[in-house]
Amino acid sequence: MALDSTDQAMVDKLRVRLDPMLADVRKLQTAINAIYELAGEDPPYQHVGEAGGTAPPKARFKVYGRGEFYGKQLATVVRQLIDDNGPLTAEEIHELMLSGGFKFEAAENKQVDNLKISLGKNTTFDKTSQGHYTVAEQRPRKRTAVASDMVIVNQAQPGGPVTARKADGNDPDEAAKMMS
Repeated sequence: MALDSTDQAMVDKLRVRLDPMLADVRKLQTAINAIYELAGEDPPYQHVGEAGGTAPPKARFKVYGRGEFYGKQLATVVRQLIDDNGPLTAEEIHELMLSGGFKFEAAENKQVDNLKISLGKNTTFDKTSQGHYTVAEQRPRKRTAVASDMVIVNQAQPGGPVTARKADGNDPDEAAKMMS
């Protein structure tokens, strides 16, 4: 019995998420093996690096038509790729964009670097600790309070120059007094 297209799409998205995890496992196994080898013992993970070992299956991505992305905006294309395939590295995004006919302005050897810069500047996308890009609202953000020791003293008009000074921390109502 073969998977239907909905199930196959779900499996493909999960594999995209699994691949970086398996890569991390292989790195840890390699490090453990190195420690055993330095100690003169047989490494416990003999299969690491061998063909057919723990290497994950090649991630399967949606296939795009040759002209599907021609003339479209970069952010629109990247959003579609992530929506269709799940989190992707910049290299995977680049490869998929080219396969769909996206025209990069930069020289071929600078395209991935320029793509990374564009993705980093665009608040629609987040980069995970594994180096994969996601759509910002797809990944929950941690909210952290940021303490500041600077207090705005005067701002004549919105967007105008700001005068600030360092709060000494002795008076908890200092900021309120300075703002009134």
